Amino acid sequence: MAKNKFGSKLGVVMAAAGSAVGLGNVWRFPYLAGENGGGAFLLVYIICVLVIGIPVMMSEFVIGRRGSGNAVGAMRSLSGGRKWDWLGAICILCSILILAFYLVVTGWCVKFFLLSLFGAAPADWINTLIALGLNVLILGLGVEKGIEKVSTVLMPLLLVLLVMLVVRSLTLPNSGEGIRFLFEPDFTKITTDVWLAALSQSFFTLSLGMGCMLTYASYMKKEQNLWSTAAQVASIDTLVAILAGVAVFPAVFSLGFSPTEGPQLVFDVLPEVFHSMPGGSVFGVLFFLLLLIAAVTSAISIQEIQVAYLNEQHQMSRSKALVWTTAVAFALAMLCSLSLDGSLSIGGRGLFDWFDYLTSKFLMPLSAIGFVLYLGWFYPTEESRDEIKQGSEGREWLFQTWLWTIRTVVPAGIFIIFLHGLGVF
Repeated sequence: MAKNKFGSKLGVVMAAAGSAVGLGNVWRFPYLAGENGGGAFLLVYIICVLVIGIPVMMSEFVIGRRGSGNAVGAMRSLSGGRKWDWLGAICILCSILILAFYLVVTGWCVKFFLLSLFGAAPADWINTLIALGLNVLILGLGVEKGIEKVSTVLMPLLLVLLVMLVVRSLTLPNSGEGIRFLFEPDFTKITTDVWLAALSQSFFTLSLGMGCMLTYASYMKKEQNLWSTAAQVASIDTLVAILAGVAVFPAVFSLGFSPTEGPQLVFDVLPEVFHSMPGGSVFGVLFFLLLLIAAVTSAISIQEIQVAYLNEQHQMSRSKALVWTTAVAFALAMLCSLSLDGSLSIGGRGLFDWFDYLTSKFLMPLSAIGFVLYLGWFYPTEESRDEIKQGSEGREWLFQTWLWTIRTVVPAGIFIIFLHGLGVF
């Protein structure tokens, strides 16, 4: 069967940026920055994106486009056998577990958007079903007409909405306190915990270690410049995170709330912020629409990992693959949602928390370290160089820097995240 491809360079960047830009930027980044010193966290986070995030993204790009397939198929193609299939299989498993709880959170975005718009929302399971329905609608249109075209529309819309919220936030009294909190780093607050939080966030926000970037890279044409694509995606992702911080912190400080509220900063504190500010109802609608768009563009990339695998490895039509992955996602998402009230727990931890814990602490770091070690030490260097040179000129120094980084710095950084997840330190 003919291989699906993105239609344009802009579409590639928007789709990949849509995968990277998600709840990690608009929900997770502000509360982590709030808990970890604001400007101190931002500075360390940018360093981690440059040193760890972009090299790992480039690795997934190389494997996906060179192997021209899904996570399992690409590794099988590059290695010439099945001995590296386990690495791709981790990505498939990771995407299944992440999609289950991510759809629940996307359902919360649906709920708060409807509440801000109409003052009422259906039951949580219906909101989750609506979130899944949006996924099916977009993925059912295919790679170019669905993922690419929708991302090309939604990503600029997301940026426009975010800028509108930033402008409104900056006009609030004493908004300068929030700006200083975000952009004036207190170097005494840069601790080991801040480094670990920033390293983990850079990894999470760029959709690394689950096969999203690898799968999207398999849809890239050879003339697509991987260097510029990685740089553009990382830049857009970081810009959205910073703008989200600029939209949140001036409002939080202006109205007397604490930036250290944790994960509930967006879902609990911001509605109160909007309620307290002039014209807050309108900006509440815009913010939760923004949050919903960010969630959906990431959710479709996660489910696409599974659809591509069934389509390419098991010769299943996209429509049939979509039905199967949707059925599994719905069942697991319902179980995750039910587990939030304390039922369906294992070892005192609900399924929602278990899926989040297993993927972020173990599966994603394991697959990412496998990708970089494979490319750095087991795959022929000339093959990697040839793939990266497609669509670009020269830049041998950049290739050598990337190769050295994925052989040494990146594995060490990911291993630190892994040990932290195990509670070693």
